[in-house]
Amino acid sequence: MFSFLFSLSLLSGKSLSLVETERLIRGYREKPPQERRSGFERLLTQGKPAAVLPFLLRLVEAYPPKPSTLFNSGADEEELSLALRYAGASRHPETVRLLVRMLGRPKVPERIQQFAYEVLPKIGGPEGRKAAFAFRTRRPDLPPLSERMKLDRLPESAELRGFGQTSTLLRQKGEWGLVEYTGFGDQNDLFVVRRRNGRWADPVYTGVSLEQGWFDLRSALKEPPDDWVERFTENAAIRVDVDGDGLNEAAEARLGTDPAKADTDGDGTADGVDQNPLVAPRVLTSEEKALQAAFFSIGSYGCVFHVTFPGRPVELRHEGGYIVSRSLGETSKEEVRPGTVYVDLGKPVITGDRCTIRVSSVAGPLNGGGSEVVLRRYERAWFVVAERMQWIS
Repeated sequence: MFSFLFSLSLLSGKSLSLVETERLIRGYREKPPQERRSGFERLLTQGKPAAVLPFLLRLVEAYPPKPSTLFNSGADEEELSLALRYAGASRHPETVRLLVRMLGRPKVPERIQQFAYEVLPKIGGPEGRKAAFAFRTRRPDLPPLSERMKLDRLPESAELRGFGQTSTLLRQKGEWGLVEYTGFGDQNDLFVVRRRNGRWADPVYTGVSLEQGWFDLRSALKEPPDDWVERFTENAAIRVDVDGDGLNEAAEARLGTDPAKADTDGDGTADGVDQNPLVAPRVLTSEEKALQAAFFSIGSYGCVFHVTFPGRPVELRHEGGYIVSRSLGETSKEEVRPGTVYVDLGKPVITGDRCTIRVSSVAGPLNGGGSEVVLRRYERAWFVVAERMQWIS
Protein backbone atom coordinates (compact mmCIF):
# COMPACT_ATOMS: atom_id res chain seq x y z
CA MET A 1 0.00 0.00 0.00
CA PHE A 2 2.74 2.48 0.93
CA SER A 3 4.77 1.70 -2.19
CA PHE A 4 1.62 2.29 -4.24
CA LEU A 5 1.07 5.67 -2.58
CA PHE A 6 4.74 6.54 -3.00
CA SER A 7 4.50 5.72 -6.71
CA LEU A 8 1.46 7.97 -6.96
CA SER A 9 3.43 10.79 -5.36
CA LEU A 10 6.06 10.47 -8.08
CA LEU A 11 3.42 10.51 -10.80
CA SER A 12 1.25 13.31 -9.39
CA GLY A 13 1.95 16.54 -11.21
CA LYS A 14 0.92 18.91 -8.44
CA SER A 15 2.03 18.98 -4.83
CA LEU A 16 0.25 20.86 -2.09
CA SER A 17 1.61 24.08 -0.68
CA LEU A 18 2.42 24.29 3.01
CA VAL A 19 -0.80 26.23 3.64
CA GLU A 20 -2.86 23.65 1.71
CA THR A 21 -1.17 20.81 3.58
CA GLU A 22 -1.96 22.35 6.97
CA ARG A 23 -5.56 22.96 5.90
CA LEU A 24 -5.91 19.31 4.88
CA ILE A 25 -4.49 18.20 8.24
CA ARG A 26 -7.06 20.31 10.08
CA GLY A 27 -9.83 18.81 7.95
CA TYR A 28 -8.59 15.28 8.69
CA ARG A 29 -8.92 15.84 12.43
CA GLU A 30 -12.54 16.94 12.09
CA LYS A 31 -13.75 13.90 10.14
CA PRO A 32 -14.67 10.37 11.30
CA PRO A 33 -12.40 7.56 10.02
CA GLN A 34 -14.69 6.41 7.21
CA GLU A 35 -14.69 9.88 5.63
CA ARG A 36 -11.04 10.87 5.92
CA ARG A 37 -9.13 8.17 4.01
CA SER A 38 -8.89 10.04 0.71
CA GLY A 39 -7.55 13.11 2.49
CA PHE A 40 -5.01 11.00 4.37
CA GLU A 41 -3.71 9.43 1.16
CA ARG A 42 -3.49 12.85 -0.46
CA LEU A 43 -1.41 14.07 2.47
CA LEU A 44 1.06 11.24 1.97
CA THR A 45 1.34 11.67 -1.79
CA GLN A 46 1.15 15.44 -2.24
CA GLY A 47 1.61 17.09 1.18
CA LYS A 48 4.66 19.05 2.27
CA PRO A 49 6.87 16.74 4.39
CA ALA A 50 7.66 19.63 6.76
CA ALA A 51 4.01 19.55 7.89
CA VAL A 52 3.09 15.92 7.15
CA LEU A 53 5.86 14.26 9.17
CA PRO A 54 5.17 16.02 12.51
CA PHE A 55 1.46 15.28 12.04
CA LEU A 56 2.13 11.58 11.44
CA LEU A 57 4.51 11.34 14.39
CA ARG A 58 1.79 12.76 16.64
CA LEU A 59 -0.64 10.15 15.31
CA VAL A 60 1.81 7.36 16.10
CA GLU A 61 2.47 8.65 19.62
CA ALA A 62 -1.28 8.96 20.34
CA TYR A 63 -2.15 5.45 19.09
CA PRO A 64 -4.49 3.80 19.97
CA PRO A 65 -6.97 6.66 20.27
CA LYS A 66 -9.27 6.86 23.26
CA PRO A 67 -12.93 6.21 22.39
CA SER A 68 -13.88 9.80 23.25
CA THR A 69 -11.36 11.18 20.76
CA LEU A 70 -11.62 8.50 18.09
CA PHE A 71 -12.96 10.88 15.46
CA ASN A 72 -10.46 13.69 15.82
CA SER A 73 -7.04 12.66 17.06
CA GLY A 74 -6.07 9.04 16.45
CA ALA A 75 -5.24 6.84 13.49
CA ASP A 76 -6.93 3.59 12.59
CA GLU A 77 -4.79 0.48 11.94
CA GLU A 78 -4.19 1.07 8.24
CA GLU A 79 -3.39 4.73 8.79
CA LEU A 80 -0.98 3.74 11.57
CA SER A 81 0.81 1.37 9.21
CA LEU A 82 1.13 4.06 6.54
CA ALA A 83 2.25 6.64 9.09
CA LEU A 84 4.99 4.34 10.40
CA ARG A 85 6.27 3.54 6.92
CA TYR A 86 6.28 7.20 5.88
CA ALA A 87 8.12 8.18 9.05
CA GLY A 88 10.63 5.35 8.71
CA ALA A 89 11.34 6.24 5.08
CA SER A 90 11.99 9.85 6.09
CA ARG A 91 14.99 8.86 8.23
CA HIS A 92 14.41 12.17 10.02
CA PRO A 93 16.05 12.75 13.44
CA GLU A 94 12.61 13.43 14.96
CA THR A 95 11.46 10.01 13.74
CA VAL A 96 14.48 8.38 15.36
CA ARG A 97 13.90 10.20 18.64
CA LEU A 98 10.23 9.19 18.76
CA LEU A 99 10.93 5.53 17.98
CA VAL A 100 13.66 5.39 20.63
CA ARG A 101 11.19 6.78 23.18
CA MET A 102 8.50 4.30 22.13
CA LEU A 103 10.89 1.37 22.60
CA GLY A 104 11.67 2.46 26.14
CA ARG A 105 8.10 3.07 27.29
CA PRO A 106 5.89 0.45 28.94
CA LYS A 107 2.50 -0.44 27.45
CA VAL A 108 3.26 0.89 23.96
CA PRO A 109 1.34 -1.19 21.34
CA GLU A 110 3.43 -4.16 20.21
CA ARG A 111 2.97 -3.21 16.56
CA ILE A 112 4.70 0.13 17.09
CA GLN A 113 7.51 -1.32 19.21
CA GLN A 114 8.17 -4.10 16.69
CA PHE A 115 8.39 -1.54 13.87
CA ALA A 116 10.73 0.63 15.94
CA TYR A 117 12.93 -2.36 16.73
CA GLU A 118 13.18 -3.35 13.07
CA VAL A 119 13.81 0.10 11.59
CA LEU A 120 16.03 1.79 14.20
CA PRO A 121 19.19 -0.24 13.39
CA LYS A 122 18.84 0.93 9.77
CA ILE A 123 18.04 4.62 10.28
CA GLY A 124 19.01 5.46 13.86
CA GLY A 125 22.78 5.13 13.87
CA PRO A 126 24.48 4.12 17.15
CA GLU A 127 21.65 5.59 19.26
CA GLY A 128 19.00 3.60 17.40
CA ARG A 129 20.99 0.37 17.53
CA LYS A 130 21.63 0.82 21.25
CA ALA A 131 17.89 1.22 21.90
CA ALA A 132 17.00 -1.78 19.72
CA PHE A 133 19.60 -3.99 21.39
CA ALA A 134 18.40 -3.00 24.88
CA PHE A 135 14.81 -3.76 23.85
CA ARG A 136 15.74 -7.19 22.50
CA THR A 137 17.91 -8.29 25.40
CA ARG A 138 15.83 -7.14 28.36
CA ARG A 139 14.70 -10.06 30.50
CA PRO A 140 11.29 -9.29 31.97
CA ASP A 141 9.20 -11.96 33.61
CA LEU A 142 5.88 -12.79 32.00
CA PRO A 143 2.93 -10.94 33.59
CA PRO A 144 0.53 -12.94 35.79
CA LEU A 145 -1.90 -15.16 33.87
CA SER A 146 -4.89 -12.91 34.58
CA GLU A 147 -3.03 -9.96 33.07
CA ARG A 148 -1.93 -11.92 30.00
CA MET A 149 -5.53 -13.00 29.47
CA LYS A 150 -6.66 -9.35 29.79
CA LEU A 151 -9.55 -10.41 32.00
CA ASP A 152 -10.31 -6.76 32.71
CA ARG A 153 -11.55 -6.47 29.11
CA LEU A 154 -13.98 -9.38 29.30
CA PRO A 155 -17.69 -8.51 29.35
CA GLU A 156 -19.74 -9.24 32.44
CA SER A 157 -21.96 -11.70 30.57
CA ALA A 158 -21.30 -14.28 27.83
CA GLU A 159 -24.23 -12.76 25.95
CA LEU A 160 -22.13 -9.65 25.29
CA ARG A 161 -19.27 -9.56 22.81
CA GLY A 162 -16.39 -7.12 22.56
CA PHE A 163 -13.78 -6.51 19.89
CA GLY A 164 -10.03 -6.96 20.11
CA GLN A 165 -10.24 -9.27 23.11
CA THR A 166 -7.38 -11.61 23.95
CA SER A 167 -9.79 -14.02 25.68
CA THR A 168 -13.38 -14.94 24.87
CA LEU A 169 -16.07 -15.50 27.50
CA LEU A 170 -18.03 -18.54 26.22
CA ARG A 171 -20.28 -19.33 29.16
CA GLN A 172 -21.28 -17.62 32.40
CA LYS A 173 -23.25 -19.02 35.32
CA GLY A 174 -23.48 -17.21 38.62
CA GLU A 175 -20.01 -16.17 39.73
CA TRP A 176 -18.26 -18.53 37.29
CA GLY A 177 -17.16 -17.99 33.72
CA LEU A 178 -15.73 -20.30 31.02
CA VAL A 179 -13.10 -18.60 28.87
CA GLU A 180 -11.24 -19.50 25.68
CA TYR A 181 -7.58 -18.41 25.61
CA THR A 182 -4.45 -19.35 23.65
CA GLY A 183 -1.70 -18.74 26.22
CA PHE A 184 -0.72 -22.39 26.77
CA GLY A 185 -0.53 -23.27 23.09
CA ASP A 186 -4.04 -23.95 21.79
CA GLN A 187 -6.33 -21.13 20.75
CA ASN A 188 -9.34 -23.13 21.96
CA ASP A 189 -8.05 -24.03 25.43
CA LEU A 190 -10.67 -23.61 28.16
CA PHE A 191 -10.13 -21.76 31.44
CA VAL A 192 -12.48 -21.15 34.35
CA VAL A 193 -12.59 -17.71 35.95
CA ARG A 194 -14.44 -16.29 38.92
CA ARG A 195 -16.27 -12.98 39.35
CA ARG A 196 -14.89 -10.99 42.30
CA ASN A 197 -15.77 -7.39 43.16
CA GLY A 198 -17.16 -6.78 39.69
CA ARG A 199 -14.12 -8.21 37.86
CA TRP A 200 -13.13 -11.59 36.44
CA ALA A 201 -10.20 -13.17 38.31
CA ASP A 202 -8.54 -16.44 39.42
CA PRO A 203 -8.06 -18.11 35.99
CA VAL A 204 -7.44 -21.87 36.02
CA TYR A 205 -6.47 -23.92 32.97
CA THR A 206 -8.82 -26.90 32.64
CA GLY A 207 -6.61 -29.02 30.38
CA VAL A 208 -9.54 -29.27 27.96
CA SER A 209 -9.76 -27.80 24.45
CA LEU A 210 -12.49 -27.34 21.86
CA GLU A 211 -12.17 -28.61 18.30
CA GLN A 212 -10.54 -26.23 15.82
CA GLY A 213 -12.56 -27.22 12.75
CA TRP A 214 -12.40 -29.63 9.84
CA PHE A 215 -8.61 -30.07 10.15
CA ASP A 216 -8.69 -30.95 13.86
CA LEU A 217 -7.85 -34.62 14.40
CA ARG A 218 -7.53 -34.43 18.19
CA SER A 219 -9.95 -35.86 20.71
CA ALA A 220 -11.29 -32.44 21.69
CA LEU A 221 -14.78 -31.28 22.61
CA LYS A 222 -17.06 -29.83 19.94
CA GLU A 223 -18.86 -27.61 22.47
CA PRO A 224 -18.32 -26.70 26.13
CA PRO A 225 -19.89 -29.42 28.31
CA ASP A 226 -23.28 -28.62 29.84
CA ASP A 227 -21.93 -29.52 33.28
CA TRP A 228 -18.87 -27.27 32.95
CA VAL A 229 -19.43 -25.56 36.31
CA GLU A 230 -19.47 -28.83 38.26
CA ARG A 231 -16.79 -30.42 36.08
CA PHE A 232 -14.27 -27.59 36.32
CA THR A 233 -15.01 -25.75 39.58
CA GLU A 234 -15.83 -28.63 41.90
CA ASN A 235 -12.91 -30.79 40.77
CA ALA A 236 -10.08 -29.95 43.17
CA ALA A 237 -7.57 -31.90 41.06
CA ILE A 238 -7.69 -29.24 38.34
CA ARG A 239 -6.22 -26.64 40.69
CA VAL A 240 -3.36 -28.79 42.02
CA ASP A 241 0.00 -27.00 41.78
CA VAL A 242 2.43 -29.23 43.68
CA ASP A 243 5.51 -27.04 43.28
CA GLY A 244 3.73 -23.70 43.69
CA ASP A 245 5.12 -22.17 40.48
CA GLY A 246 1.78 -20.85 39.24
CA LEU A 247 1.20 -23.71 36.78
CA ASN A 248 -1.29 -26.47 37.48
CA GLU A 249 -0.54 -30.03 36.38
CA ALA A 250 -2.25 -29.63 32.99
CA ALA A 251 -0.19 -26.53 32.20
CA GLU A 252 3.04 -28.24 33.29
CA ALA A 253 2.28 -31.12 30.93
CA ARG A 254 1.56 -28.76 28.05
CA LEU A 255 4.80 -26.79 28.49
CA GLY A 256 7.01 -29.76 29.36
CA THR A 257 8.11 -28.33 32.71
CA ASP A 258 8.81 -30.41 35.82
CA PRO A 259 5.64 -30.50 37.99
CA ALA A 260 7.79 -31.19 41.06
CA LYS A 261 10.18 -28.24 40.56
CA ALA A 262 9.05 -24.62 40.72
CA ASP A 263 12.05 -23.58 38.63
CA THR A 264 12.70 -26.29 36.05
CA ASP A 265 15.78 -24.68 34.47
CA GLY A 266 17.25 -23.41 37.76
CA ASP A 267 17.63 -19.79 36.69
CA GLY A 268 15.86 -18.33 39.73
CA THR A 269 12.56 -17.55 37.98
CA ALA A 270 9.43 -19.61 38.67
CA ASP A 271 8.16 -21.56 35.68
CA GLY A 272 4.81 -19.77 35.65
CA VAL A 273 6.38 -16.41 34.75
CA ASP A 274 9.57 -17.62 33.02
CA GLN A 275 9.29 -17.04 29.27
CA ASN A 276 11.98 -19.70 28.73
CA PRO A 277 11.12 -22.23 31.47
CA LEU A 278 13.35 -24.96 30.01
CA VAL A 279 16.50 -22.91 29.25
CA ALA A 280 18.65 -20.87 31.65
CA PRO A 281 20.79 -17.87 30.60
CA ARG A 282 24.47 -18.50 29.84
CA VAL A 283 27.43 -17.03 27.98
CA LEU A 284 26.71 -17.23 24.24
CA THR A 285 28.82 -17.63 21.12
CA SER A 286 28.53 -15.17 18.23
CA GLU A 287 26.44 -17.73 16.31
CA GLU A 288 24.03 -18.10 19.23
CA LYS A 289 23.66 -14.33 19.54
CA ALA A 290 22.77 -14.23 15.84
CA LEU A 291 20.09 -16.88 16.43
CA GLN A 292 18.60 -14.73 19.19
CA ALA A 293 18.43 -11.73 16.85
CA ALA A 294 16.90 -13.75 14.01
CA PHE A 295 14.20 -15.21 16.24
CA PHE A 296 13.20 -11.81 17.59
CA SER A 297 12.40 -10.68 14.04
CA ILE A 298 9.53 -13.18 13.75
CA GLY A 299 6.09 -11.55 13.80
CA SER A 300 4.40 -11.15 17.15
CA TYR A 301 1.98 -13.79 18.41
CA GLY A 302 0.29 -14.04 21.78
CA CYS A 303 0.90 -17.76 21.98
CA VAL A 304 3.47 -20.48 22.68
CA PHE A 305 6.59 -20.99 20.57
CA HIS A 306 8.18 -24.40 20.05
CA VAL A 307 11.69 -23.70 18.76
CA THR A 308 14.20 -26.19 17.34
CA PHE A 309 17.87 -25.14 17.38
CA PRO A 310 20.77 -26.42 15.25
CA GLY A 311 22.68 -27.01 18.50
CA ARG A 312 22.22 -26.40 22.19
CA PRO A 313 19.12 -24.24 22.93
CA VAL A 314 19.56 -20.69 24.21
CA GLU A 315 17.23 -18.26 25.95
CA LEU A 316 15.14 -16.28 23.48
CA ARG A 317 13.07 -13.13 23.78
CA HIS A 318 9.79 -12.28 22.11
CA GLU A 319 6.71 -10.17 22.70
CA GLY A 320 4.57 -13.32 22.74
CA GLY A 321 4.24 -16.03 25.38
CA TYR A 322 6.18 -19.09 26.53
CA ILE A 323 9.10 -20.39 24.47
CA VAL A 324 9.65 -24.16 24.56
CA SER A 325 13.10 -24.94 23.14
CA ARG A 326 14.75 -28.16 21.98
CA SER A 327 17.85 -29.26 20.09
CA LEU A 328 17.80 -30.63 16.55
CA GLY A 329 16.80 -34.30 16.64
CA GLU A 330 14.65 -34.03 19.74
CA THR A 331 11.02 -34.85 18.99
CA SER A 332 8.08 -32.77 20.10
CA LYS A 333 5.38 -34.54 22.09
CA GLU A 334 2.91 -31.87 20.98
CA GLU A 335 0.75 -32.20 17.90
CA VAL A 336 0.50 -29.25 15.52
CA ARG A 337 -2.22 -26.98 16.83
CA PRO A 338 -3.26 -23.40 16.04
CA GLY A 339 -2.11 -21.40 19.04
CA THR A 340 1.44 -22.74 18.87
CA VAL A 341 4.07 -21.47 16.43
CA TYR A 342 6.66 -24.10 15.49
CA VAL A 343 10.00 -22.50 14.55
CA ASP A 344 13.09 -24.14 13.05
CA LEU A 345 16.30 -22.11 13.28
CA GLY A 346 19.01 -23.12 10.81
CA LYS A 347 22.76 -23.04 11.40
CA PRO A 348 24.15 -19.48 11.13
CA VAL A 349 26.56 -18.86 8.24
CA ILE A 350 28.88 -16.01 9.22
CA THR A 351 31.19 -14.17 6.82
CA GLY A 352 32.90 -11.24 8.48
CA ASP A 353 30.19 -8.93 9.81
CA ARG A 354 27.45 -10.59 7.77
CA CYS A 355 25.35 -13.61 8.73
CA THR A 356 22.54 -15.57 7.09
CA ILE A 357 20.15 -17.95 8.86
CA ARG A 358 17.33 -20.03 7.39
CA VAL A 359 14.20 -19.70 9.51
CA SER A 360 10.90 -21.51 9.05
CA SER A 361 7.73 -21.21 11.09
CA VAL A 362 4.41 -23.05 11.05
CA ALA A 363 1.39 -21.69 12.93
CA GLY A 364 -1.27 -24.04 11.54
CA PRO A 365 -2.08 -26.52 8.75
CA LEU A 366 -2.22 -23.75 6.14
CA ASN A 367 -0.16 -21.07 7.84
CA GLY A 368 3.59 -21.36 7.45
CA GLY A 369 6.61 -19.86 5.76
CA GLY A 370 10.35 -20.05 5.37
CA SER A 371 12.89 -17.32 4.75
CA GLU A 372 16.57 -16.49 4.74
CA VAL A 373 17.28 -13.87 7.39
CA VAL A 374 20.24 -11.58 6.74
CA LEU A 375 21.99 -9.99 9.72
CA ARG A 376 24.78 -7.45 10.07
CA ARG A 377 27.06 -6.96 13.04
CA TYR A 378 27.33 -3.45 14.48
CA GLU A 379 29.33 -2.70 17.62
CA ARG A 380 29.60 -6.48 18.30
CA ALA A 381 25.79 -6.96 18.21
CA TRP A 382 23.76 -8.63 15.45
CA PHE A 383 20.79 -6.92 13.79
CA VAL A 384 18.44 -8.14 11.06
CA VAL A 385 18.84 -6.02 7.92
CA ALA A 386 16.89 -8.08 5.36
CA GLU A 387 14.62 -11.09 5.02
CA ARG A 388 14.15 -13.09 1.81
CA MET A 389 10.96 -15.14 1.69
CA GLN A 390 11.59 -18.62 0.24
CA TRP A 391 8.29 -20.44 0.70
CA ILE A 392 4.82 -19.86 2.08
CA SER A 393 1.73 -21.99 2.72
